Amino acid sequence: MLVRKVGTTEAIAEKYFSDWIGFGHVYLTDLEPGEYEIYLQYAWPKGTTEKPEQTVKDYTIRIYAPVEVTITDSSGKA
Repeated sequence: MLVRKVGTTEAIAEKYFSDWIGFGHVYLTDLEPGEYEIYLQYAWPKGTTEKPEQTVKDYTIRIYAPVEVTITDSSGKA
């Protein structure tokens, strides 16, 4: 997972997660107002290519903030 401010190339946060624990987190404080990008890349297990019909690709991104934050996907859909 990588977090950066829109229009920049510098990562604010970058972290590797293992799905063996079921979750991961990045803790960021005092971010200046603006738009940020969250990139998530997942390496699906071997069975994904062997039996793709049995693979459920699902993940959740949750943000805890003192104000409402809108999360959109790469197509701009909330």
